[in-house]
Amino acid sequence: MGPVVVMRDIIRGMQSSEWQIYVVSLRSEDPSISIQNEFESLSCKCVSFHYSLLDLELRTKHVAKRLQQFLSDNKIDILHTHTYHPDLVASNLPKGFIPVVTTLHNLCAEDYCYQKGFIQGKYMAFRHLKSLKRLNVFCAITECVARYYNRIGVECKVIYNGIDESKFGKPSDVDRLSLRRELGILPSAKVFIYCAGLVHRKNPLSLIRSFVRLLDSGQLSLDDRLIFLGKGPLEDKCKALVPSKYKAQIIFAGFQQDVVPFYLASDIGVSASLSEGFGLNVVEAVACGLPFVASDIPPHREILGKYPELESLLFEPGSDEALADALLEAYQKSESYPMGAISNDITSRFSAHKMSANYQQVYRKMVE
Repeated sequence: MGPVVVMRDIIRGMQSSEWQIYVVSLRSEDPSISIQNEFESLSCKCVSFHYSLLDLELRTKHVAKRLQQFLSDNKIDILHTHTYHPDLVASNLPKGFIPVVTTLHNLCAEDYCYQKGFIQGKYMAFRHLKSLKRLNVFCAITECVARYYNRIGVECKVIYNGIDESKFGKPSDVDRLSLRRELGILPSAKVFIYCAGLVHRKNPLSLIRSFVRLLDSGQLSLDDRLIFLGKGPLEDKCKALVPSKYKAQIIFAGFQQDVVPFYLASDIGVSASLSEGFGLNVVEAVACGLPFVASDIPPHREILGKYPELESLLFEPGSDEALADALLEAYQKSESYPMGAISNDITSRFSAHKMSANYQQVYRKMVE
């Protein structure tokens, strides 16, 4: 979902008088998480090829031929791809047919092994890296992603992901209390929020164990809450891990199209991820005024390391004990962080407007 949101925000910053934009989905979308209506509201022409994952994996050349015909019929000048299957398909277009820019969103070997297991993950990484040799321009979403691909000879321009500055910001006390009433949360409670998929790479089970440990020790109040926004294959395991006595304290709110009200009603953001390409949820939460507890992986450090006041909230990845300690530190000091200044800075530094402008510079150079 993250790359789709990034794509939407790139398009939102583009002037329709200069660009005619087509959004091509290679497979059928889950209607519960589709944002096609948002693309259409931005004057995009949306097309879906409705292929299965098996088609994309095993009939890649066939899909590429269909895409080639579509691009020719509509006189497309530039193709911008995001993620594994679109890159594979684009790499099977005839050489020199169309300039292709791809955004590299992850550390592919790490990401795919967490998603699919070691053998399938290594195969996917091998195939993805091989496909990149046939593409033209590469944009990495962080310096650490750029370094990862530079090692195999892929020269990357770094363009940070961005957030919509008009949506994310620190709420007034009145807004906050109103939002909490809607969610049934007491004004005095401390609320931790996790906004990501319930998948192994994001490590939600560790977060549940750490939060339960703090409740068991009495270091958190029974009024406090941990809210999970997202869905995924670990959802049943996550729910089963919550002791029955803490069902009210740990809330699974599912996938939310609009996460902003949940951020604004919360006190502390959390990510226990074992691997990331960027950390959009980190930027979103901090922009909304939340101190953020995050695993100490390169993308998180690249973002939060710019703010020395928050560096102590980075914890050793995969350690329940270190995560619990960081949660407790954020809990005890949540009012002392200078989040107003940090929020303003991160919103400016990682803005969707700046991201879109940087991509448009890339597009213009490609058609010169």
